[in-house]
Amino acid sequence: MSPSDSPSSTHPDRHIALLPGDGIGPEITNACLPVLTAAFPHWRITAHGIGWSHWCADGDPVPAETWDAVTAADATLMVAITSKPAATAEAELAEDLRGTGLVYRSPILQLRKSLDLFANIRPVTLPGGHRITVVRENTEGLYSHDVRGSDLGGVYDHIAEDPTVRETLKEGSLNDVAVSLRVSTLHGWRRLLRSAAEIAIREGLDSVTVADKPNVLQASGDIVVRAIEQVSAEHPQVTFELANIDVVAMNLVTGPERYGIIAAENVFGDILSDITAGLGGGLGVVAAANVGKRGALFEPVHGSAPDIAGTGTADPTAFLRAAIMCAEHLGAPADLAGAQLLTDALDRTKHSFTGSTAFFAETIGESLQQKG
Repeated sequence: MSPSDSPSSTHPDRHIALLPGDGIGPEITNACLPVLTAAFPHWRITAHGIGWSHWCADGDPVPAETWDAVTAADATLMVAITSKPAATAEAELAEDLRGTGLVYRSPILQLRKSLDLFANIRPVTLPGGHRITVVRENTEGLYSHDVRGSDLGGVYDHIAEDPTVRETLKEGSLNDVAVSLRVSTLHGWRRLLRSAAEIAIREGLDSVTVADKPNVLQASGDIVVRAIEQVSAEHPQVTFELANIDVVAMNLVTGPERYGIIAAENVFGDILSDITAGLGGGLGVVAAANVGKRGALFEPVHGSAPDIAGTGTADPTAFLRAAIMCAEHLGAPADLAGAQLLTDALDRTKHSFTGSTAFFAETIGESLQQKG
């Protein structure tokens, strides 16, 4: 069944742009489309290209048609994409595009920047039922907007005066040194902390842990401190606790129940959200929201898993949870009703995955029909 032929096409209340992507993405999409159309018959789901094949053929992993669809949609669901290092990306370009100055940029980073999806929200429920949500800044930090501007192959002259760099230069040149810039803005941190506070209030919590390293990264850390002071004044019912990232990482392993909401910059949030995913069953069952003022994109947090692509053994749980998060974000009664139906179906069948993508999706679909 193709998205344009699905039953949801006859109920165009919501337009969802679906991006199957690479690797296991297309087979998860094909297996789960009947589930989505059963749970959300009012969704009009249209599929659009994104990913590695488009980079190789055209020099851009996000086609213009996909940009048009994403910006016009009520929300976007993305399944899985492949990203590779710069040298590999250049080597796999179509021959006529090599050496033309094209630079590979991750599609998800492009979408986050262009749509200003500044908050990555990744909730995880641990085996005992405790819930932890990492609210990660999506557009700043070490994963800043412009690849060429924030991850430099050359360095400014004054950086060459650093003692460690001087030692390197004894054996080489400036081409042997790279510098990554951590971009922190007061605006970026304030809106991230506001999002974290709103989630805490919604979930009945009274505190947010802010994970950073202000004792070492002092200038950018001062931005964090100032943002906490300002957002604390706006949300007096929420306490913000600033903690070192390394301590938070250790405590997540030794006593995760001490945390409810964790806010962090881009790289630190990336690391912490993978730790919480590991505590909650692994990347294969966890979904994330990317939200901002100009849109929302929902995705599984796993990669494209090329080693199992085409085998029909990918677990679709994370993608279905991404769909649930999408529906909850949209928030209309029909969206929320479908989200609850799909949540209940997943709960009833969560131990039924046997290594077959299609069989598990069919089981979920049957459960929806029984309880719908």
